[in-house]
Amino acid sequence: MSKKEVSIYANGTGTSPKYPGRGGYGVVMCYNDSHKVFGQGFRFTTDMRMTVMGTIAGLEALKSFCAVQLFTDSKYLVDAMTDKWPRDWEANGWCYDIVAVGNNKPRIANADLWSKLLELCDRHTVEFNWIKEMSARQWHERCGEFAKEAADANEISYDDGYLDDILVRLDNDSALNVLLSELPPELLLDYAEKARVSGRLERAHELASKGTQRAAEELRAREKQTLLKKLRQHFRHDFLHVDSFYQDQCSYGISPDEYEAEKINFVQSWAENQLDQQPDRHQAEAIGAVEGN
Repeated sequence: MSKKEVSIYANGTGTSPKYPGRGGYGVVMCYNDSHKVFGQGFRFTTDMRMTVMGTIAGLEALKSFCAVQLFTDSKYLVDAMTDKWPRDWEANGWCYDIVAVGNNKPRIANADLWSKLLELCDRHTVEFNWIKEMSARQWHERCGEFAKEAADANEISYDDGYLDDILVRLDNDSALNVLLSELPPELLLDYAEKARVSGRLERAHELASKGTQRAAEELRAREKQTLLKKLRQHFRHDFLHVDSFYQDQCSYGISPDEYEAEKINFVQSWAENQLDQQPDRHQAEAIGAVEGN
């Protein structure tokens, strides 16, 4: 029995000019006259990971063994799979084949994805094609649009494989800086525990310290927003006593400049409202209130 002939178009993208950041992949699968489009977004990843992950997602969606024509605009991906680079990387322990030995060997980036892609290519007959023909570009552009939509979605998760790869390389300062620069406190504390279990106590302390600091910053920010909300309520309901309220409760969380800005915004809004409701009667009073503040 012959294999089904399927065409898969995969595209990955990142929304941040400085990686890592948000990213997403889009996939279009074509079989006979039907097609299927899907994708997924991630909060902390790279565009290359999204490109490979989109390819993996397309192959994983196949229900039976197929002959696949896979299209991508990543020449690196096409060259790697056509020339079987991942086979050499796998044979070398997912490290570049250089003279250096032991921990000094540079580890292949995205080894988790290359390994999965090799496994899927063993299940199917896959030919990788670099997109340059106009006939293929329509579906590829649709993939790119869907990838961007997925990356910009509100509900997206973290690329755990990328974070785990960083954890493996925690002895590298640049890898540590990636974790410290972007991750929310709960994930920093989670990776601090992973570093501790793996014996990297110094790194664990750095991650835990940054996670605790960031958690405190987020708590202060939430408290400040609560105080601003209370302050606005006093502006609306008890304008005469709002200054004393600010002195009693808000001075430690809201600067004098922020307080004055809130006050001016309130008076301006009140004046504009009065002008809209009774422009002739209250015009002079409203304009005077704005100029006086």
